[in-house]
Amino acid sequence: FDNVEVFSAGIDEAFLTYDEPLSFESPLCVSRHEFPKRTELFLHAMNHVDGLEGRVLGVGSVTERLQGIDAWLRLQHLVGPEGSIANAARCLVDDGKLWRQYAIHLPPEELQAAREAIDARGVRPTVRFLGRLSKDDLLREYGSALCVVCPAYDEDYGLSCLEAMACGKPVIATDIMGTPEAVIHGSTGLLIKPGDVLGLAKA
Repeated sequence: FDNVEVFSAGIDEAFLTYDEPLSFESPLCVSRHEFPKRTELFLHAMNHVDGLEGRVLGVGSVTERLQGIDAWLRLQHLVGPEGSIANAARCLVDDGKLWRQYAIHLPPEELQAAREAIDARGVRPTVRFLGRLSKDDLLREYGSALCVVCPAYDEDYGLSCLEAMACGKPVIATDIMGTPEAVIHGSTGLLIKPGDVLGLAKA
């Protein structure tokens, strides 16, 4: 069986023995940047959370697209659905529109224009993209997370949920497939309906 590999499902022992002091600072989303992980829901939800800056950890084939969506979302919340500034900070983007935005690469000039408009108004960042980190840095990010958000649309195991709880952090996760086997609603975390941006923000 030279063409067979064994995958041992479980988390690295370093997470189970993590004993550094914990702090609870920023919501953290850890995932591969691929569509089923739905990191854009975390980006959207952070536009509805006051006083906190989220952190996005990981890389993948859609990292640049997620950064573009982040700028586009912040612009939507800046100008509002009808071009007005009133109540713009609470503008909710329809999930179908968000999916379509995911499928369309913003042309570089549009993305740059969005970022310039955001900067001109002094709009605060809602998230920071941290990229890929070493194991030690990853552990430190878990250790300082307020909570760990797992908004995946399709998840059969949920490794980041287990890593978060091993580090003593509550989890906010989508109520799908195998997630409820790891996250006990109201005890080890909170479960939300798939695609529920306001529910995610409230959690």
